[in-house]
Amino acid sequence: LEVLGSSKNPAVDTLAVIRQYGLEEEFPPAVIEQARQVADQFVEGHIAEDRRDLTKVLTLTIDPHDARDFDDAISLSQNEKGNWELMVHIADVAHFVPIGTPLDDEAKRRATSVYLPDRVIPMLPELISNHLASLQPDKIRYTKTVLMEMMPNGTVVHQEVFNSAIHNDQRLNYEQVDLFLQDPEGWREKLSPEIWQLLRNMHTLAMVLRRNRAADGAVELHLPEIKIELDKGGKVKGARLVEHTESHQIIEEFMLAANQAVASWLDRLQIPFLRRAHAPPERRKLIKLGEFVRDLGIHAGNLASRSAIPKVVQQAPSQPTHCAVPYAIHN
Repeated sequence: LEVLGSSKNPAVDTLAVIRQYGLEEEFPPAVIEQARQVADQFVEGHIAEDRRDLTKVLTLTIDPHDARDFDDAISLSQNEKGNWELMVHIADVAHFVPIGTPLDDEAKRRATSVYLPDRVIPMLPELISNHLASLQPDKIRYTKTVLMEMMPNGTVVHQEVFNSAIHNDQRLNYEQVDLFLQDPEGWREKLSPEIWQLLRNMHTLAMVLRRNRAADGAVELHLPEIKIELDKGGKVKGARLVEHTESHQIIEEFMLAANQAVASWLDRLQIPFLRRAHAPPERRKLIKLGEFVRDLGIHAGNLASRSAIPKVVQQAPSQPTHCAVPYAIHN
């Protein structure tokens, strides 16, 4: 038994959830000590030979204004052929976690970071998760980079994945980017000319990719996301819907493109990797789906029949074209 505190203290609610799910905020001493050793070995500015030096390439991050970590960044330029060269950088967390060490075992045991309304319980000590492996502005950081060369119409003509080192030139939040998109000219004096043009280019390419996905029949699931707002004492003072604006769409399109590129790359190399395959749907849900699509004028046959379930539902697809591999790597 443990006394968490007064029931009138709002912080006790969070503690109760932490205890209920057996979440551990503190790390064992051996794990903390190893994190310190890893930090001591990291020399900012020193780039190993097995990494591409991208520190001179213009790079930025776009996250929520209250983001607690920065684990992805974007670079975009046009080459001499007029094609886009999009680079998505994911923080190379694995570089700081030697296999089979206490740090590795603890991360494996925790499996993931846990996000609560007023705090994060990280998978790795904050020295790594919030510093060495966080793509902070004006810092040189190690990343995994996905490079995609695309024609102006969004067709991918080349893609590769490699270890890299980047320098985050600018940290922006979604709200700032939305304001920029509403009035680009009004932001000329607030941003450097290079960042200003980079944002324009990012929006142009992202909207091309988005239109292409829609034309290919992509399914859009607009599920409401609720953001809980707390006061300084930890009490809930309100809640609001998170709008899925064009700034969110820019990052979403680039991450989807990176996911597909990584999945295709692993498939070409015939490297096994984890992917999610949903279990067959319940008969009741299939009947409802059949009724719904028939009301839309679409003939779907007898969806409640077991043989009518598409094979893509029953088993993992043979061509992994839609797989959130970068998220699996850094989350």
